Amino acid sequence: MTIPSFETIKRWQLIEDWPHRASVDAVITSMIDKGYSSETMVRAVRFIGAFIEYQNNRDGGEPERLDAGDIDQFIASRLSSGAIANGNRIALRRLQIELVRAGVLCPPAEKADPSEKVATLYGAELFRRGYSKQSITGHVWLARRFLRTVFFEQGDISHLTHIEVRAYLTNNFEGRKSNSLGTWFSHLRVLLRFLHATGLTEHDLSAAVPSPRNLRFSALPAYMSVSQLNSVLEACDLSTIPGRRDLAVLLLLSKLGLRASEVACQSASKIHPLSASNFGSDSYLMISRSKLARLSERNQHHGEQVSSVVPDPGRIDC
Repeated sequence: MTIPSFETIKRWQLIEDWPHRASVDAVITSMIDKGYSSETMVRAVRFIGAFIEYQNNRDGGEPERLDAGDIDQFIASRLSSGAIANGNRIALRRLQIELVRAGVLCPPAEKADPSEKVATLYGAELFRRGYSKQSITGHVWLARRFLRTVFFEQGDISHLTHIEVRAYLTNNFEGRKSNSLGTWFSHLRVLLRFLHATGLTEHDLSAAVPSPRNLRFSALPAYMSVSQLNSVLEACDLSTIPGRRDLAVLLLLSKLGLRASEVACQSASKIHPLSASNFGSDSYLMISRSKLARLSERNQHHGEQVSSVVPDPGRIDC
């Protein structure tokens, strides 16, 4: 490999006179060992020379003075003026590493990991509740994995939503066997309740974690707004038998909160006419109060206007 000549570089004399010239030589040697091209090395040395010139002018001609933040300030000044090319920052970071190795600079302080702080608090809370050491290890492992992803993608967890939790589940657990997901999903619900109880999230998002067997549907909306529901109901063609059937099924699902399996079990024998001679508009279907209470809680959880969706407890007119 041909080693380029750096003497023709405009600021090469500044580099030779710099008190920390040995660190520049170490950068060049490292780039040669890694097989970088001559053009790349020349650009790197040229940018290091520009930094030394900036440093000399900034410190009033005292090149021996060097602080940990000087390289960051130089990069920021170049970014603001648009005078920085690909690879320039990498060259200065290599120089920074060599300056640390030479004892000229102190190692940069590591930034605190917010996800690690939350995971530590979570582990302490589980210990307070009496969880076993083995159980705490499993809970905290999953918490770290979830929190690091959320902090990386969102930057904060305070405004985390059901949609983002579902997206995380789909991206990280889709395709796995349900028997291995049960424990993980249970751990995640405990974590989400903890985040809400400690005020780290605005809402309790534990309900966003479905049963493992329904994970393949997690990308679908968790619920419909009142306007969306009304649009679906209005789309049923009441002039046809299938349309009237579809409307009846949708009303049972949306107004009464019945599950699909419960709707499938309904029959004409469960519809009670008000008079023996009129089995039609003057009929009603009984529904338990617990069913209505569950639907009301679900809609309140999603911020819906419950009164516009849920009928009076006891029965629904047909």
